[in-house]
Amino acid sequence: VNEQLMFCQGKSPERVLADMERRLATFDVIIGTKADHAQFVALRADPALKGMRISFDEISQVLTVEKGDRPKKGLIVVVAGGAKDLPIAQEAGRIAEAMGSQVERISVHAGELEAKQHLLKSAKVVITICGQDPGLPNAVAALTDKPVIATPTKDAFGEGLEGAQHLMDHMATAADGVSYVNIDNGFGAAYVADKVNRQATNGATIPAWQGRLPK
Repeated sequence: VNEQLMFCQGKSPERVLADMERRLATFDVIIGTKADHAQFVALRADPALKGMRISFDEISQVLTVEKGDRPKKGLIVVVAGGAKDLPIAQEAGRIAEAMGSQVERISVHAGELEAKQHLLKSAKVVITICGQDPGLPNAVAALTDKPVIATPTKDAFGEGLEGAQHLMDHMATAADGVSYVNIDNGFGAAYVADKVNRQATNGATIPAWQGRLPK
């Protein structure tokens, strides 16, 4: 269990607040997933967290608390296929940023893929949210030699056994350099991408993310 990461869904604001204060005694960054606005309000009102950066994004449901500023290193590019992919794309992007990676976003729906090929080439790793466009990971892999993490969503793949079968079909035809995480797993994509980014930026000996400010 990674103590810098909190699953907030179904927890009372008081429970989230107590857990956050305990973890911040050790770490400089705490990331809450599947959070809600009431939990965010409770954190903002807590005197013990005064001076810390507290942010919440309604779309991705990601809640972060940070002590001080942390430099962003390397580059992760998040590519969303359409408007329905935005919640998972935002989840992946915000979590990767909180972990210390620089993140750029590309919207295929807005026609940005061709115009922003330079970002795909300069990234250390690319996350594709392939809900509305299941073929997006292979299309992106054709534009860059960097690792591509495919993140399917239930909007296109479905759920349960149907979703699993659809996912297996696409995994079987994945282009070289493309790997998959589970359906709607923006967090998992961000976590893997951050590890790849750290190793590519700083060398293979860099330790796993610990949520602490660099010395």
